[in-house]
Amino acid sequence: MSLLFTFFSKIKQFIKKYKKIFITLLSLWLSYVALITITIIYGYFVIQPAEHVVQHDEYASNNGYEFNLGMSNVNLIKAKDGYLLIDGGDHKREDAFEGMLKEAGITKKDIKYIFITHHHHDHVGLINHIKEESNPIIIMHKDAREPIEKGKMDLSLIHNSTKRAAFLMFAFGHAGDHGANNNSEATTFTYKDIFITQDNSTILRSIGVNGNIIVTPGHSNDSISIIMDDGRAFVGDTAENWMTFDGTCHRPMNITNEAELKDSWNKLMSVGAKVIYPGHGEVFNVDELSSCMNQF
Repeated sequence: MSLLFTFFSKIKQFIKKYKKIFITLLSLWLSYVALITITIIYGYFVIQPAEHVVQHDEYASNNGYEFNLGMSNVNLIKAKDGYLLIDGGDHKREDAFEGMLKEAGITKKDIKYIFITHHHHDHVGLINHIKEESNPIIIMHKDAREPIEKGKMDLSLIHNSTKRAAFLMFAFGHAGDHGANNNSEATTFTYKDIFITQDNSTILRSIGVNGNIIVTPGHSNDSISIIMDDGRAFVGDTAENWMTFDGTCHRPMNITNEAELKDSWNKLMSVGAKVIYPGHGEVFNVDELSSCMNQF
């Protein structure tokens, strides 16, 4: 009994001696938890916009739609025998995607082609859902094939573009489309699917889409973009327009190679991009990329 009394007495003395340190550490921890909580709530109710459909006719001839699926966007472009879907969204957005297709008067069977800007889970999650009713030809960079077939993102080279972005990505590791589960369903490909390694000016035109494919690494090694003849640029995460307070200035929050990303931006501007359709956030003018170049 005396040993027990002595033990608790020493603990009490220890706590009394380091009371200020304990209080400081507890305060820091509670502040950290509060900041994470506020960030997550802000992400759900402020950063993440309401799901909606936007017709492309504000910027171009009436031949396409943008579906805002919450934190990520997908686009539909009219092709000669149906539609080209640009990116596959997140698998958690199946219901929203179905509703937007109905609003636009399009069915999954109308989706004849899927263009994947890169392999990350929030850009490929609906592919299998679409393939349940359609048999689309999938166009992607060859380096996207293995991670999509495995259903697992390649995170080996990724780092954050700013310290604020690093904190926000950690916070969003607990919520939303950018949650801790960075994987998607494994997808199989067929002999019809197209895997590219370099810029291409014929593939899209062969399916009735007036645009070119360019390789735009930097966010990921397999990033590719579409530049339409009218200046619309569908760039995936090569440029972003959300959480603008993170100091990235249209750079993606996660990058693999900053020099490559800068080269990709210069390439977008040099090949005639006028309006940027990012994978995350609202459409913006290409001049904003130029004004952000000093961030590299």
